Amino acid sequence: EKIYDTGTYFYYVYIKETQDGGFIVGGGQSSGGSGLGVLLKIQADGTPEWMKSYAFPSSSYGEWLSRAIQTSDGGYISVGYGDPNGVDQGYYMVVKTSSTGDVGSSCSAIGTLTPTVIDTTAQTSTPAVTPSPSTATVTDITVIPTDVTPTTSLWCSL
Repeated sequence: EKIYDTGTYFYYVYIKETQDGGFIVGGGQSSGGSGLGVLLKIQADGTPEWMKSYAFPSSSYGEWLSRAIQTSDGGYISVGYGDPNGVDQGYYMVVKTSSTGDVGSSCSAIGTLTPTVIDTTAQTSTPAVTPSPSTATVTDITVIPTDVTPTTSLWCSL
């Protein structure tokens, strides 16, 4: 086990093994009420390879990247969410990166973070949880489709 310190609050929402045996971690970083989408690439032994932050346009509240997968060119594609007002009326975003997390040299919305490993020990414990039977039943599920016309815009490109 490894713990990574970024100097700010970092949370992950997804981790997936990469073609080289390492891992790509999607998440977010929060500082002072604003957030950034973050991808962290770690080697198979847990050593950080790179960590990049992605600032969504016009967002200042909660942001994160998740469901990062490796593409055939060795890069990554991830879907993210940004909530500009903190009222759950945000937007989804797709970020395509190179194998090193870059989105293009002319893109000003990317930052480089330097994570440090602060602890490599883990302690396990047995939780005191006693399962109990449930009497819950599903009585009705109604799904109402809604037509939505998404607005797309190109933010940066490789």
